[in-house]
Amino acid sequence: MLEFSAMLEVTFPGQGVAAEGYPLRPGRTFSMGRRADCDLHVPGLMAGTLNLLIKTDEAGRSVLRHTGHMFPILVNGRPMAREHALSDGDVVEPVDNRGQITVRLTYRRP
Repeated sequence: MLEFSAMLEVTFPGQGVAAEGYPLRPGRTFSMGRRADCDLHVPGLMAGTLNLLIKTDEAGRSVLRHTGHMFPILVNGRPMAREHALSDGDVVEPVDNRGQITVRLTYRRP
């Protein structure tokens, strides 16, 4: 079994925060939102309580799921549907309550 199948490079545009890496492991789910138990905890109103999930299957394929938060999630600059199969280089940008992008996730396969 793979230790990890892909990485998420996380940056915070315009905030001068360095990129962070989050491994996506087969059989696991990555979460982002305001909840303290999210893998990527985004404080304040910059994200929904649970904004998005990325489920990675045992074969290493990752699917992004919008959890129904009222603000859109952009994938490669376009609003996504409820789910999106991620490909190397995909850029995921949740839009916050002000209509701005405050976090950027880039999907990278090894």
